[in-house]
Amino acid sequence: MTDAHTPTIPSAWRDELIIALRARDMPGARIGEVLAEVDEFCTDSGLDAPTAFGSPAAYAASLTAPAGGTRAGLRDDLRTVGRILPGFLGLMVVQACLGDDGPDLVVTAGWLAGLPVMLLATVLTVRSLGRSTATGWRAHAVPVAVIVATLAVVVALILLLTTPVVTVPDAVAFPLAALLLLGPALAGTQRARRRPTADVVSDPRADPDQVRRDNVRADVLAAWILPGFAVIGVGVTLGLNAVLDLLA
Repeated sequence: MTDAHTPTIPSAWRDELIIALRARDMPGARIGEVLAEVDEFCTDSGLDAPTAFGSPAAYAASLTAPAGGTRAGLRDDLRTVGRILPGFLGLMVVQACLGDDGPDLVVTAGWLAGLPVMLLATVLTVRSLGRSTATGWRAHAVPVAVIVATLAVVVALILLLTTPVVTVPDAVAFPLAALLLLGPALAGTQRARRRPTADVVSDPRADPDQVRRDNVRADVLAAWILPGFAVIGVGVTLGLNAVLDLLA
């Protein structure tokens, strides 16, 4: 991702300012302009950002609302939840198929209890992606943490609540899980290329085409987080099974 060039701004002050501006629905491009303006003023005046502008929250409050562009509203968030939720479900089904020794996937009460957890995790993932203030790999640290925590909670529910509810053949469950994982990821990739929705904090001096590429890249990475976890999970599961077979 493109990051505003702000050498005279302490990183902690800068991050607090970005958070405060994001909370006021300021677009990433405008935040980049604000950071560049602060940097330029501090360079010319010789003052540091806290001395010249006070607390980040107070300075963010003093700025007028941007003329155009706001964070996606609730309706857009719900659409994104609808796109991500199938991937969460597909990820769990893939892991369940690999972890089940029998020919069928047994859907238990734990699975049903895990569905609201996955829905909540999907909402948190959407919110964290929409409000990310970090750059590079750190921009996806919160979504990854949410996914890991969700897997842990749902697996615990499945292990604890074992009452069978319905049985589905693995030959049906596994392809369905792959469809749930790959379908939204492929659709998200195409959507990102046509109309990216990410809003990275960008340097106002940056090439607009490069900023768009950064937004597309952020959207594509977000679309493939869950399939990536599925690949890692499959690899770990197969590796553990191979080790257990050798030790048996």
